[in-house]
Amino acid sequence: MPTTPTIDLTGATPGWPAHLLQQWRDCLLRTCQEDLPADGAPHIGDPELRAVLADRVGVAASDLVITSGVRFAVRGLCADADRVVVERPTFSGVPLSLTQLGLPWSYADWAEMLAGDRTVEGAVCWVTSPARNPDGRGFGTADLARWAAVAGSARRLVQNVTYRDFADGPAIPGACLVASFHKVAGPGARLGWAAGPGMAELLKPELRAASPARIWQRTWLRFVLSGGWDELTTGLRADVERARSAFRAGLGPALEWLAPDLACGAGPALLLRAAASDARDRLAAAGVLVGAGADFAAGNRMVRVWLAGLTEDAAFTAAQRVGRVLAHR
Repeated sequence: MPTTPTIDLTGATPGWPAHLLQQWRDCLLRTCQEDLPADGAPHIGDPELRAVLADRVGVAASDLVITSGVRFAVRGLCADADRVVVERPTFSGVPLSLTQLGLPWSYADWAEMLAGDRTVEGAVCWVTSPARNPDGRGFGTADLARWAAVAGSARRLVQNVTYRDFADGPAIPGACLVASFHKVAGPGARLGWAAGPGMAELLKPELRAASPARIWQRTWLRFVLSGGWDELTTGLRADVERARSAFRAGLGPALEWLAPDLACGAGPALLLRAAASDARDRLAAAGVLVGAGADFAAGNRMVRVWLAGLTEDAAFTAAQRVGRVLAHR
C-alpha cells in the first residue's frame, strides 16, 4: 500500500473556481426567472446559442445544431454508410456506440486513412483533432490538403473538435464537426453541438426526441455571453499546460522512452509506454492511478494519463513515480 496520497490520473473532472461557479448559478437563476419549464426551443437548438457557437467555430449558424454530446450524433452521422472507419487510438465512446447500434466499423490509424487507398473510400471516417484523447496528437494546416482529400473520397469525414479548448488546430475542409462541453464543464453538462451541411436533417430523429431543454441551453448561453466560459477555458488550458510541463520535468531521463508523444501533443491526455503487463497494478501500488491503453485501442503495453485538474506539484510527483515504475524495460 502506498504511504503517500494517491494521485488519480484516470480522468477526473477539474473543479471550477468558486466565482465562476457562482456566475453560472446566477445565469441559471436568471434563466429560471425569465423562462417557463414548458417553454421549448426549436428541435435544432436555441437560435441565439446556435448563432453564438457558430460564430466561434467559424461555420454558418444554419449548419449548426445543439446536441447533448458527441455520442448523440453517432447514429445520424454513420448509419447511412456501409462501414465506419474509426481512428486508432481513440476514446472508446464512439466505437461502443457503433457496436450498440449494430453498425459495421473498424479501426485505422491516421497514416492508413491518409494513404489514399480503399480504406476510406465510401466510408464514414471518424477522427479527433486537436489534442486527441488519449495521446494529445493533432494535425496542423500542413496536413489539411491530405485530410480534405479523405473528406472527398469518404462518404463523410467527422472531426471531433471537443478538445479545441485545450489546444489550437484547424478544421478539415468538408468535414462534419462535433463537440461537447463535457471535457471542460464535466459530464453533467450534457451539452454539445454538431455542424455541417444538412446536419439538422441527419440528426432529425435524435433532435426531435432528445434535444436539450430550452432552460438548459439558455443558461449556458448566458454563461458564454457573460464571459464565464472563456474565463473557465482559458484558466483550465493554462493549468493543463503547466501540469504537462511539470509532468515532462518529473519524468526526467525516462521521458524519451516513456512518453514519445509528449513533445508533439497537447492538452490533458497522454499515452505512456509500459513494458510490463501489470504496469497499472504496479503504478497503483506506487500511488498513481492510470487508465488502460487497451481501453483506447492503444494496446496492452500502453497506459493513459489525464492531467486536467492537477497542480504542478502533483503532476511532477506523479511523473516521478511513473518514471520509477515504468522505466524498467
